Parts: sequence; structure tokens; C-alpha cells
Amino acid sequence: MFETGQTHGNDQLIDSDSPGSGVFNYNSGAALTDGSSYSNNWGTKYSVLNVPSFKCKLERIIYSCSSDGTTNEDWNISLWKKPINANSATASNITLLNSEDIICQNDSNYVHYIERYKDDMDIADTYSDAQTAIIPSFKKIGSKQTSSTKHYADITLVFSYYDA
Repeated sequence: MFETGQTHGNDQLIDSDSPGSGVFNYNSGAALTDGSSYSNNWGTKYSVLNVPSFKCKLERIIYSCSSDGTTNEDWNISLWKKPINANSATASNITLLNSEDIICQNDSNYVHYIERYKDDMDIADTYSDAQTAIIPSFKKIGSKQTSSTKHYADITLVFSYYDA
């Protein structure tokens, strides 16, 4: 994922006009909060994964992040899950899976490596039913927010599946 050009603290989502680009430039209009309801089409517009089968368990998240940001240009990556109501227009609530603050090191060569296991997740229930979207978001959290700063992140999601 890649972000640049914003100077606000709202969560940003993947550019739905070019989802394969990994560019985060859609302003969600707010700092997203756990339990808030959003349009049913968020699962098709902003997700990086729609869970393919019943009882998929998120086992691990691996973040590799870098930035050319200077001191106090810190940022946050969050992963949300959201049910998709099939054949419907009914909105559903998002649930925070994990959130990580990235503290800029004033060194574009510095790579933040963060690995979280299922026991470290922000919520205990890391199971996802079929028709659940995994949606990443990005927001600036530092006291200095420069529009030309570039933020990069690779996110790896490791799942296991089982029959219930």
C-alpha cells in the first residue's frame, strides 16, 4: 500500500477507482471506530480480501512499513472486518482486528517490521465467516502532517481453515 498527499487525521481507504494500485487516497471522512455501521458496498470497494469459506481464522499479521517522514509524521495502519450482506443493500458494522502506530524515524531506509499472532490481536475473535471483507485503513497521527510525505506498507495475512 502507498499513501501521500493528505494532511488530515481521517482514515483513508484504498482508491476504489484503482483497487489494484494499493494507493490509499479515499478519505473516509472520519476516524473509523469499532462498531460503526458503513455501506454494504465497502466490502467490494475497499477490501483486500473477501473471506472465501466458513470459519477462516486469522493466525498472523505481518507488517513491513517505511516512510520518508520526518520526526512527528507518525501514522497508523488498521485492519477491519466487515460482513457483506449478500444480495442486499443493508449496511453492517466494522470490527477492528488490529491497529498499529508507526513512529517515523526521520530515515527513509528504516523499515518497521511488526508481527502479530492471533493471541496478540486487538479482539479475541479472529474467526471470520464467509462473506466477510478485510479492509485496511491508513491515517496520519503525528503532530506534523506534510502532504508530500510518502508512506509504504506491505501487509501479509496468514489464515488457517477448519471444518466446523
